[in-house]
Amino acid sequence: MKLGGLEYYNYSLPLKTSFITSAGNISECRGIILKISDEKGNEGFGDIPLLKGFNSEDESEIITELNSFNPQKIEVTDEFPSGKILFRSKTLQFAFDQAITQIILKNNPKALNVDFVNPVKVNAVTSLSNPEVLEENIRKFISYGCNTVKIKTGISDYQTELQTIRKMRKSFHLLNIRLDVNGAWSIEESLKNIDLLKDLNIQYIEQPVAETKDLIKLSQVSEIPLCADESVRCFHDAEEIISCGKIKFIVLKPSLFGGFPDFFRLKDLAEENTVNLIISSSFESSVGNSWLIMLAASLNHKFAHGLATRDFFAGDLIENPFPVSGFKINFVPEKLRHINPLREHVK
Repeated sequence: MKLGGLEYYNYSLPLKTSFITSAGNISECRGIILKISDEKGNEGFGDIPLLKGFNSEDESEIITELNSFNPQKIEVTDEFPSGKILFRSKTLQFAFDQAITQIILKNNPKALNVDFVNPVKVNAVTSLSNPEVLEENIRKFISYGCNTVKIKTGISDYQTELQTIRKMRKSFHLLNIRLDVNGAWSIEESLKNIDLLKDLNIQYIEQPVAETKDLIKLSQVSEIPLCADESVRCFHDAEEIISCGKIKFIVLKPSLFGGFPDFFRLKDLAEENTVNLIISSSFESSVGNSWLIMLAASLNHKFAHGLATRDFFAGDLIENPFPVSGFKINFVPEKLRHINPLREHVK
């Protein structure tokens, strides 16, 4: 398949309420929409999220790669996944693969030779920063059909957080509770803190320590399952985590990991080693989020994914083709062919 033109457009989407990350206060999500066409005039679109604090790549580097890329010199296979790694930027490669796959589907609607699982379950996200409203929020989530909640911890005094977690477990016996520490604990703190959590039936603790070597060391002794997130930003990282044999969950942000071929190679490796990939958003628009849902639907497990992010946005580029209902998403592959952020713009 020969390619024709390439264009790109910046976007900015406001959030309903700002949130705090390690990079500061975030009130909007910026990104770039990539548009590629083939020689027949079929168009495909990809999403390059530029959320501050998420990307390891500088926006100017991504723009430089885009400006120096000549698609007319490239011929790609019309099979899925396409398989050509053309960019140094993993975020750009993932967006390119979205666009190419959409074109492939327009040429051959049956090109997705993947067995999909429906529905795709998603978790709710909350934090311990406001314990007074935490229980109220969780009750609301459960009333909407949620059975898995990820709680951001490592924010304030641990003893106070522990009391709140214990209270949540006592109030919600059947709820799957995940704790996300974002690498805030030292390995010594982790050993102590995990010991105090071991009777609370925590589904997993996500990235308790920042360093991969410490995460692997901790996994050998932890009585609670551990999950890697920031430790996995490329296939080699994932191989290291999986080879340790003790970490059975990886939260994967595909926009930071690379293209579709690397993802499906990792999927095979993870399934061979009974490791569960949890797909998570980098706050893409619904253009990019649709492809994350496709990847989540390709995974053969029943754990909830981190894809219920649309409620954070005050606007979007398209009408969401895969809305969340009852903390579940129904994935319909056919809808991927019709994504076009230039034809519709939802405010």
